[in-house]
Amino acid sequence: MSYDDLDRILKAIESRNFTNCNMEEVEKVKKMIKAKHKTQKLPVFLCENCGLSDQVERLIENES
Repeated sequence: MSYDDLDRILKAIESRNFTNCNMEEVEKVKKMIKAKHKTQKLPVFLCENCGLSDQVERLIENES
């Protein structure tokens, strides 16, 4: 899966619009997000408001 594919899927998860998505890839990304705590490394820098991660993670938690 390319970074472009990953970005597209994360945006689809955020908007809950999976029209142009392969649902197997969507489920794979959801599993990756849920498992991120297992491989999470210490941040090199702090970046506020720079991505979808918190919002996407909350959406996935709410769907479970």
